[in-house]
Amino acid sequence: MNRHSTLGARIHSRSMRHCGFVYVLFVAAQYLKSGYQLQPNFDVAVATLARDPFQSFESLPAGAHYVTTSWLMPFILHTIRIESEAMMVAAHWAVALMYLTVCYLLVRRIADCSVRLTAVVILGASPIIPASFNWLGYDTVTLLLIATIAYFARHRVAVFAIALLLGMQHFEIGTTAAVAWILVSRSLPESNLMRRISFHTSMVLGLLVGRLILILVFAANGASMEGSRIDTARELVGRATAGFLSAPFSLLWSIFGVGWFVIALGASKGVLNLRSAIAGLVTLVAISGMTLDASRVGIVSSSLVVLGGIALNPELLTKIDRRFLGWLVVAFLIVPRVWIWDGNHTGPCTPENMGQVFAWLLRRIGFLAQDCRLYWVGR
Repeated sequence: MNRHSTLGARIHSRSMRHCGFVYVLFVAAQYLKSGYQLQPNFDVAVATLARDPFQSFESLPAGAHYVTTSWLMPFILHTIRIESEAMMVAAHWAVALMYLTVCYLLVRRIADCSVRLTAVVILGASPIIPASFNWLGYDTVTLLLIATIAYFARHRVAVFAIALLLGMQHFEIGTTAAVAWILVSRSLPESNLMRRISFHTSMVLGLLVGRLILILVFAANGASMEGSRIDTARELVGRATAGFLSAPFSLLWSIFGVGWFVIALGASKGVLNLRSAIAGLVTLVAISGMTLDASRVGIVSSSLVVLGGIALNPELLTKIDRRFLGWLVVAFLIVPRVWIWDGNHTGPCTPENMGQVFAWLLRRIGFLAQDCRLYWVGR
């Protein structure tokens, strides 16, 4: 055994004993690659609704009506009397941390330490991790609810209840995630809890009931679902499709990243039924490709597939050896963050984040006046 293989064995052995630390390192790396971004129109999408979730929404701009269907989190903020935007942002950061924690707790259920490390690496390198803070807002809450559904997969009543909340937070992405997972799960062993008909039924019924409750709430307050996400997508589908066709491979990479290598390995080893997997993946790509924010929609909608079909699939994880895992890490570190918006590549938010922190530090020590601004945008 040469020196390099010995070093690799030591790193692998220590990593197995400290999976939590490895996970934190991946989350930190994801933050450095992607940065932090508050969802656009946070003041409209969250703050305005949180101050009065029981309104007709007539005062909102026409182009912002679709955000009212992400009603659950503003309602919760209203209920616990959070009124300042700073505290609303802090509440969403707390949700992001809860989501990252639930994802790790899911992996902790894997008894075999070597397989658990593989799951940590694949999950940590997945785009669903930075999605919680790279678009802090309604996606953050959506991701937490989807991960929690996976966590309580064996409890059908809990799945129904959480899916109901998901239907009130983001029915469209919840439905897309459910449909994609139903298709992909056909490629997994019947022993998988998230593959069973009762799990799918509980989730779909919960989503439908959640949406129905939201429709009733809107009707009681003289509001309507006109201008919802589905209406907006229908109006922009031509432009969105053209954007997808201008950068199809970039969009594909942005949704799964190095996860594509894992999917390919699973198919080649016979662990994943290629026909069922392709049906689910095509559904994800097709729906995300028909939206302007294709990467965002694809990533969040893929979270059930990533959690259930890859990161929590022991049959697949046992097929991944140490060398393959090492190359996954290298690819994750080398390939920059890919994010497609309206057919265009957008850079990471990290440079702007660092610029803002640097400017704040300079103001604190008196080198900049309070009204100075420092713009450092990577394009």
